[in-house]
Amino acid sequence: MEFYITIFIILLFFSLLEVFIKKDIFIKSLYWGMCSFLFTLSFIRWETGTDWHNYYGYFQRVLQRPYEYDEFETGFRVLNYTIRSFTDEYTILLLFSGLILFSFQSKAIKKLSPLPLFSLTCLFASQVANILFVRQWIAVAILFYSIVYIKNKKFIPFLILVILATTIHRSSFIFILSWWIFRAKISIKWMIIWLSLSILFSFIVQQLLNSLLGSFGGTVIQAKLNMYLNETYNAEVNEQHNFLFTLIRGVGNKLFVLIISLFIFRKRLEETEIRGIINIYWAGSLLYFIMISISLALIRFSFAFDIVYIILIAHIIESFKKKTNKGIVFFIFSIYISLRLLQFLSSTYSEQFIPYKTINLF
Repeated sequence: MEFYITIFIILLFFSLLEVFIKKDIFIKSLYWGMCSFLFTLSFIRWETGTDWHNYYGYFQRVLQRPYEYDEFETGFRVLNYTIRSFTDEYTILLLFSGLILFSFQSKAIKKLSPLPLFSLTCLFASQVANILFVRQWIAVAILFYSIVYIKNKKFIPFLILVILATTIHRSSFIFILSWWIFRAKISIKWMIIWLSLSILFSFIVQQLLNSLLGSFGGTVIQAKLNMYLNETYNAEVNEQHNFLFTLIRGVGNKLFVLIISLFIFRKRLEETEIRGIINIYWAGSLLYFIMISISLALIRFSFAFDIVYIILIAHIIESFKKKTNKGIVFFIFSIYISLRLLQFLSSTYSEQFIPYKTINLF
């Protein structure tokens, strides 16, 4: 645990320099240096990360597995098959997978965030910056970068990236909606109403499922959905989490950032970029609350929308011009992301990545 906390403290210190010093060349060097360091950690790990054994076993057997019986998406199979054709070293697969993920993720943060280092720190707090990635986070990184094309009104490149991401994780297809969501003009009043209705919907549907289907029927449906999505663990879903726990955590994590954003930027919603990022995060929150009532496994459909919170927080801090106010807001969000990191590190599946283990480098 100390390993992850140390990296977080270093990132937070660099973020403090970014917020108050603003020396572009120096900060840019720190940002790309930390991205490179985190990328390295993503492929030198060994037996560290959720679903490690499932993915490792798949890589070793992929050459013998007929295409029609493959449980994973085509793009992910092609990546595994191609590398396994040349080597049985799983580290090489992690190297190329990490290269794809960090290329898209790092460039997306740099292009979209006014405070790239702090956004990277936020991502580390919620997801250890994806150094423990599974296939969905590769897809999410690609979708994250596709927002650059939404912003620049380039539909074809955006569509290509959505299709590419979908070949790696099938849940990515829903992100196509973000093209229209980004520029939708939805009032704050209706955003709050729809969010409230989505939370209420979750309670109602959950109660209906429990009442109408009974414990046996509900268990069968849940099992089928989890089998369809086919990942035992990930950073947001765990079989030991129940509906109420997930709902309360979602309300705390999502509404905190969203409500503050709507309050701070209530007079700037005509600015396309600010509105677009808020809209995407809002849509992800709606999706999250609607999906958890059906199956906890389905909340992964919201992941690609949720990641923009790291951009949103950076915009909130940067919106304050006085250093005193900026410092107070920075401190508040530092506490918030610190709590998110502790939540991540104390999760029920933490034994899969604590301690962090590496390949034999020497």
